[in-house]
Amino acid sequence: MSAFVSVAYVLVTFTLVVLFFSSRRLIADKAKLNELLHSPAQTLEQTILETNSVVGIKRNGRTDYIIPKEFTSRVMNDDRTFNFDRGLAKLLNLQLVLKLHGGTFFKDMQEIVLEFFVRRLATTVTQIYPVFQKHAQQLKEQHPPVDLTVHAQKAMSEAMMLVLFGQDYVNEDDCQAATNLSEDIAEFVGILQNQAWFSRNFPRLWHLVTWVRVGVFRIALGFGMSIGLRLWSDISHLSENPEEKKTNPTILPILVDRYRSPDGAIPVTSKLWIMVLLTTGVFGSTRQIATNIVGVVFYLALNPDYQTILREEIRSLRRVDSHPNLQTLKHAIQTDSFIREVFRMKGDALTAVRMTTCDVPLGEHIIPKNHLVFPMTYMCNRSAPAGECSDKFQGMRWVSTRWSADKVDAGYLPFGLGKWACPGRALAIAVIKIFLFTTFPDAELELQGQTYTVADRSYMASLPPKGHLLIKSL
Repeated sequence: MSAFVSVAYVLVTFTLVVLFFSSRRLIADKAKLNELLHSPAQTLEQTILETNSVVGIKRNGRTDYIIPKEFTSRVMNDDRTFNFDRGLAKLLNLQLVLKLHGGTFFKDMQEIVLEFFVRRLATTVTQIYPVFQKHAQQLKEQHPPVDLTVHAQKAMSEAMMLVLFGQDYVNEDDCQAATNLSEDIAEFVGILQNQAWFSRNFPRLWHLVTWVRVGVFRIALGFGMSIGLRLWSDISHLSENPEEKKTNPTILPILVDRYRSPDGAIPVTSKLWIMVLLTTGVFGSTRQIATNIVGVVFYLALNPDYQTILREEIRSLRRVDSHPNLQTLKHAIQTDSFIREVFRMKGDALTAVRMTTCDVPLGEHIIPKNHLVFPMTYMCNRSAPAGECSDKFQGMRWVSTRWSADKVDAGYLPFGLGKWACPGRALAIAVIKIFLFTTFPDAELELQGQTYTVADRSYMASLPPKGHLLIKSL
């Protein structure tokens, strides 16, 4: 009996010890998770510097790997081993979408952006400049402080509805539907996932619920019923009347030509695919660019010395050309340098992702197959290519180099790197400049309290900072 009691005592003691240290480990993990949520860049940088190796972190029900900057070029350019499509699809909850249409989702989006936005960027700039002029006047008439995010999203929604679908879609209801769609997609792809306890702790269930609640009811049915049916009708009309494509400046003729069958008709499956691409295009061109506008303006509001420099440059260019075009924007090299430096220094921890296609050795570690790999953007952006004092913000750093804000390299990752670098980055930079050209030259900017906040610094590229902007007319 005593032997039994002794064994039982040992087992109980061992169990308590295990539970004790397990609880300590869990508490440590929770503390680490809390640090990653509130200061991911600094936390990951410290861990990488301490270990001098690849770092694995558990979040959202999976293990992700963060790599030091010396592996960045290899990971970003070796698509056979570190796959872009599968990585981004897993990160954004789009695995099902990637299985549709032969897995061409990201390839199709890239080619369409290049064909429609990049090749006709000059036309787009001329087309949307008056839209931003109108919204700039409305912004100045608002009682301070103003919600810049709401204003930027409204301006972007109207501009993109005009460019993508034409004047018939430029009205309050359709523009609001585009804004709502952008917010819905942000939730659908997980940009807001870290902000809720349920989504962080039950990621698979959250994905399922989100697919139904947001994907089906709010995106497919909500946007589909408000704008989708009219777009469907316009697509059918263009396929039946091809002679009208020459006089239609929107994106629809490009999509009709791309997905029509040899007999000229567009199958239902192709129309559905076009709708998927269009909703993604609205999100990318509306929410993402609006977020970047807010980030640049807030940085400018916190740096009055740079306001003087940029104001003089923009005023000078506007005196030469009262109707600025793409060439005018390109001549704004000080403004461009400031934008590039904001993108470099605003604190993004992770902006690019790949997925391993096999077990891959990196340094002393082997990253398992089918795991997400992230270059450490924060450290890459502060590396040698930026020159001296690379950890300091210097808005005019790039003037002498003429490295434009949309030029990517291993030391500048806000738009990714390699063949999958964001194809719409030139549009994004042009729109930010348009916003500054129309809003800023006759105003002085200030942030209330001289500060702003970011809800989740893991997704700074997609979550607009929160702050109260004060605009004083000059």
